[in-house]
Parts: sequence; structure tokens; C-alpha cells
Amino acid sequence: LSLAFNIVICSQMDWIFVSIKALQGLVFIYDIITYPIYWLVQRPDKVLKNATKQSAIKVEESENSITFRNPAEVSEIFLQFTKNKIDTLDKAFKFAVAQHGRRSAIGSRDLIAEEDEVQPNGRIFKKFVLGDYRWRTFIDMDVDVDNFGRGLAELGVTDRERVVIFSETRVEWLVATFGCLRRGMTCVTLYANLGEEAIIHGINETDTETIITSHELLPKFHQILRMTPKVKNVIVFEGQLKPLSFVDFNKEVKFSRYTDVIELGSKSTKAGTWPSANDIAIIMYTSGSTGTPKGVMMTHKNIISALMSYTNVVSKMFNNDVYMAYLPLAHVLELIAGVEITTKLILDRIYKNITEKVEKGGQFSKGLFNYAISYKEKWYQKGFDTPILNSIIFRSIRSLLGGNVRFLLSGGAPLAPENHSFVRAALCAPILQGYGLTETSSGACIMDIEDRSVGKVGSPLVCCDIKLVSWEEGGYLVSDKPSPRGEIHVGGDNVALGYFKQKEKTREDFYEENGRRWFKTGDIGVVHEDGTFQIIDRKKDLVKLQAGEYISLGKVESELKGCPLVENICVYADPRHSYPVALILPNAKKLNEIAAQENGAPKLENLCKNKVVEKEVLKLLQEYAKKRNLEKFEIPQAMRLCSEPWTPDSGLVTAAFKLKRKNIEDLYRQEIEDMYKKKF
Repeated sequence: LSLAFNIVICSQMDWIFVSIKALQGLVFIYDIITYPIYWLVQRPDKVLKNATKQSAIKVEESENSITFRNPAEVSEIFLQFTKNKIDTLDKAFKFAVAQHGRRSAIGSRDLIAEEDEVQPNGRIFKKFVLGDYRWRTFIDMDVDVDNFGRGLAELGVTDRERVVIFSETRVEWLVATFGCLRRGMTCVTLYANLGEEAIIHGINETDTETIITSHELLPKFHQILRMTPKVKNVIVFEGQLKPLSFVDFNKEVKFSRYTDVIELGSKSTKAGTWPSANDIAIIMYTSGSTGTPKGVMMTHKNIISALMSYTNVVSKMFNNDVYMAYLPLAHVLELIAGVEITTKLILDRIYKNITEKVEKGGQFSKGLFNYAISYKEKWYQKGFDTPILNSIIFRSIRSLLGGNVRFLLSGGAPLAPENHSFVRAALCAPILQGYGLTETSSGACIMDIEDRSVGKVGSPLVCCDIKLVSWEEGGYLVSDKPSPRGEIHVGGDNVALGYFKQKEKTREDFYEENGRRWFKTGDIGVVHEDGTFQIIDRKKDLVKLQAGEYISLGKVESELKGCPLVENICVYADPRHSYPVALILPNAKKLNEIAAQENGAPKLENLCKNKVVEKEVLKLLQEYAKKRNLEKFEIPQAMRLCSEPWTPDSGLVTAAFKLKRKNIEDLYRQEIEDMYKKKF
């Protein structure tokens, strides 16, 4: 019986193999016949010429550094901004209103109901039932912005005052922010998922008297207001399902509804003070991956400089395009309208979801899909598109994002090249990686839409220069062959003033040179022959192992996050040993599948303690690492599964969900020591 079963399995696999090989043969004949037609229609020679054009030129060189600049001409929008002297965010907003008036500016969906959804691991997630999109015009937005700013003045908020905005992404966030900016106020932005300690720190450090928050976050202020004695006003965005009540809150603080402030402003005649280019527009608190969040001071000039540079990319968008906002509005990239649609975290999830669906489709479907991906990528790199394949194989995947996505931009962390090419092929849309930091107003580099490479972040924006500086300790030198390597420094009008009330840290990370302000990013980059950059390391993530090899923790984590078993991962390397270990927050669904095979317990906490399950996960992780071509010294030789979620509230990740490496290492110190004492 066993022999017969094996014969059936082998026969089935042979049939699949032969079928796909036969299909490949037919496709090969099709390619030969249609090649001249595709060449004449798509002109791949021109496509490849544009894809490999020189993106940056060398403008300065010394023994320890090389500086690069983008030689591209500025966009038409850039020229219009310059001609009309648009040098503040309020002027930019008014320019958009004048240009687009009655066109739809922003859309949002009403919250109809909330439902509790039980996850496989027993945790409860909120599921939202949403209505259709309701759209508001640029003129509608402008009226609300003006009224909200005047309403603040009626509440006693003075021009040039600092106002904290602590809320989730929503229409009211934008209205409130531009209302503040129109009156010359400084907006202090805090992530909605920051921990209580970080929120209190941001409010007190900026001496804020007025806070704008949401109905959902209001309960946090029972405790926060006890620790922030200078706060006088709290303005609240109303919820849609529950009535808003200010009962039991500090009676010395005035609470106001957002709609009441709008109404108050509509009757006001108070004149305001227009901001200037050098005024501080935003104090944006970073997510704080290495400690207490720092407030980055960005002027109107800083942000407008980055915005104008990004118009070279935005100019590829049309007036009827819809931009989907994925990042929290407290993130600097979301402040630059039309720039960011997604992050590495989201694209990694898309990659995992697609591969999971393919795995469930059977061996033939899996083989066919993988062949389609490799076929499409092969011709893409030769300058061709594959319209028939796009319609037959990839249409259903494109429909997952609505079917209308023309291109995506990704930031936050470098995408693994394999994920980049895979998702790009599956979605039939270019994915442009960008690189920037809060300290550079989100701006540094971005890929050109015609660039067909993967793993790169493109060339410098026209607002700034990129300098590579040798880092001898890490072995990254501008004299390296074939391509210069070193720490990335960004210099230009987009570089922020520094950190609020942190002069020593500002002096450490920022400097002036030849009349230009520079920021030391701490990221290690390499510049390619065509002037495009690639992020290859981070100074803080580099560890020298016992045998002398350098391991980049961030690089290893980035590769292993693509493993279906991994929800999140923190790799640790002890210099006294020759290998790394890993702490893994597992995918509960995948872990349950392994447990079913091993007759394990269903509870996540029990599964994470099960040594048999742990051993199997390590084996699968190591197999995945080898597929991703990690070096032997980069592959974890021991690991522990963690059952408790890593959230901003737990202090293990930032509000942007970046690892707080030291906090994780401190919490799991005993587990790390045990892993090095005894491997599996």
C-alpha cells in the first residue's frame, strides 16, 4: 500500500513537471514568433536606456568622502512654487486650493459598527464595518482649515504657540494641522500608539498648553493630565459610535469638541500672523528606537524643500489619480502629500499573503505561478511588459488592491530584493523605494519610475546632496572597489534645525559645511555606477563575531521576516560567539499548523514553550535562510518563540513598529544566555 501510494505521488509530480515543461516549450515558440511585434510596440531599447540613465554626478571628492548630486531638471510644479514664492506649508495648501478648487481633495469612510474578531491565538481584534467613501473638495477643506485656526484664536491660543496633535490618521488631523499652521503656530506631532511615558515627555518638553486628540484616545488623558500641569485646552475629534463625555476629567482644563471649534471660528473676525519660511512648522517626535523620542524641529523651508523635490515623482501622477495614505499622519512621509503609499512592513505582508495563497492552490498552481513570476521578471529586465500574462495570471492579485494601482512608493526600511521583484511582478506595478529620515524632512533619495532595478533607493533628491564618508572601523571605505561605500550624510535645505532642547545631541548628529546643513544618518550606503544608492547596513546594527566576520542584524532580520512562520524577529549576536541567535514572534496560524503535525497544544503560550515545535521552527527558519542566500555565520543557530505581542505599549517596538533592540534584549536576557549555553 505504501509503495502504491508513493508511486501515485511520484506520478502526480511527474505529470505536473511534464505539464509545466510542455507549457514552457509552447511559450518559447510564442516568444520567438511575437518578439518582433513586441519590440516594435514596446521599444525595449528606449526603456532600458531610460532605466539606466546617469542619476547622480560626483561634485566633490576627498580622501575620506565623496559627494553626489542629482543633475535632473526640476519639475514644472517646482518652477511654479519658485515663481509664486511658495515657501510655507500654508501657501502650498492655498496653491493647491487655487489649482483644484471644486475637485475632490480627500475621502473618508464612516464607521458603521465595531465587531470583536477572535484570532487563532485567542486574542481579540477589533473589526470595523465601514460605509462608502465620502469626498470633500479642496474648497471645503480650506474653509474648515480657516475656521479651525480662527477657533483656536478664540480659545486663547496665540500665534507662534506650540500645539500638540495626538491622534490617529483622519481628515480632522489634516484640518487641525493646517489650521494651526495658518495662524503661525507650531504643531507638535505624537504617534497615536506611543506609550504613556513618551506622550507625557513630548507634552512637557514642549511646554504645550493646548492638545488636540481623538475620542478614541481621550481615556488616556485621565492619567496624562495629572502629569502635564501646563495643559489648559484639550480639543477632541468626535467618535461616530459613542457619545463624547468630559465628565470625570480635570476641571481646570477646558475641553472642546472639534466641531464646536470650527463653529466658533466661523463667527470670528480675529486676524492671524502668517508664518515665514524660517519659522518652525513642526516638532515631530521620532518613534524612538534607541531611547526616549526626540523632537525634530522642521521649518516651513525644510518641508517645502522636500515637497518641491518630490514633485519630480508626483509629476508622474495625474489629476484623476487617488493617493492612498498608509502611514500615520504623525510620520514625516505622510506630511509630504502624494509621496508615500506604503511601507516595507505592508509590502512584506503582501508578499506573505500571496505566497500563502499560492501554496494552498496545489502543486500545479504553485509551479505555474512561480514560472509566471520568473518569466515576467526575465522580460521586465529586458525592457518588456507582459500584457497577456498580466491579464490571465495576475489580474486576480491586482484586484486585491482594487485593480487600479499604477505605482507604489515604499519607505521605512529597505525592501529585500526578492520581495521587491516578486510583489512588483505580482501587482504589475513599479515599486519605487525611497530613503529619508525625519531629520531630513523625509527627503534624501528616491527611485525613478523608469528604474527597473531592485534593492536600491535611487538617486538624491534635487534639494540635497548625498555624501559618503568612510567608516574605517566597520570596513566601509569610499575607496572600495568596484563601488564606493561609507556612512551616508545628507546636506541641503531639507535638513532640520536639530532636536528640540537637546543641543548636545544636535551637535553630535548635525553640522554646517560650506554654507550647507548636514545630517549624519548612521546608515551605510553604496553608490553604483549610474549614481543610484543602496542601503547596505546600519552602524548601530553591525556586530563583529568571534571569528572576525561582521554581521548586520538589520539585514538578517529583513531577510528572515519574509518567512511565513515569522510575524516579527529580533536577531542577537554576541561578539564572544561565532553565530547569532533569534527571538521570534511567530505567526500563530502557521504555528498551529506545525502543532497539528506534532500533536501539540493549541494555545500559543504552550506552543511557544514546546521544544519539539521550537526545533521544527528553527529547522524551517534555517532552510528559509539558505534559500535567501544568507551566509552560514548569518543564520541563527538557536531561537526562542515569544508568545507576548511586541507592541508600542509593551515598549518593545516604536510607534512605527521598528524594533527597540535594547529593550527586547533586556527583557529576554535570560533566554539569550540560555540559547548560547545550549543550542538545539
